Amino acid sequence: MRWRRADGGMVQPNEFIPIAEQNALVRPLTLWVLREALRQAAKWRDAGLPHHVAVNLSPLVVNDHRLAADISRIIRETAASPDWLTLEITEGALLTDPGGVGEALNVLHQTGASLAIDDFGTGYSSLSRLRGLPVEQLKIDRSFTQDMDTNEDDALFAQSIIQLGHHRHLQVVAEGVETDAARDMLVGMGCDLAQGFVIAAPMSAEDIEIWLQEPQAVAS
Repeated sequence: MRWRRADGGMVQPNEFIPIAEQNALVRPLTLWVLREALRQAAKWRDAGLPHHVAVNLSPLVVNDHRLAADISRIIRETAASPDWLTLEITEGALLTDPGGVGEALNVLHQTGASLAIDDFGTGYSSLSRLRGLPVEQLKIDRSFTQDMDTNEDDALFAQSIIQLGHHRHLQVVAEGVETDAARDMLVGMGCDLAQGFVIAAPMSAEDIEIWLQEPQAVAS
């Protein structure tokens, strides 16, 4: 999500999403993002391109009892498949209300979408909190990957999350990977996936279609 100003500049999500959360706009914003993401995924599928998409959910909408029905409806309306979609929930949301969020995740899982815990490591929780939850993916917070090639403690923390995640049969994704050195370290640790500027910067759907057909996209 990017908000383009009148002068052509971009307002980043960490600036406008908190405002949306404070003004009851986060629900319609979430539904718009889900619809656009799945509509674009269907377009990519038809073009023979990779089409799995992930959408972040604000903690304020995770417990909305209407959300699962909304997601199922949007999947039907966009002629998408639920297994194209991953829903990302922050670790902080899980810590705030473990019981309520756990129940909400079980309901969301019934839509057929996969679930991921985002920003893992910032809440100082343990993987025991994930016991019994239908979570398939764990995402290492960028605060532990950005300097891991120069900070031994960060590297050890990332390695511990990877090992523990794999012990629980979870796919592990490293966020905020910005250097070749960090990427190589994560590969050596057995991390399953990575995202960050070392692979590609945020870009429009049109630019992604071009990028996906370039040699470096295949290598990434």
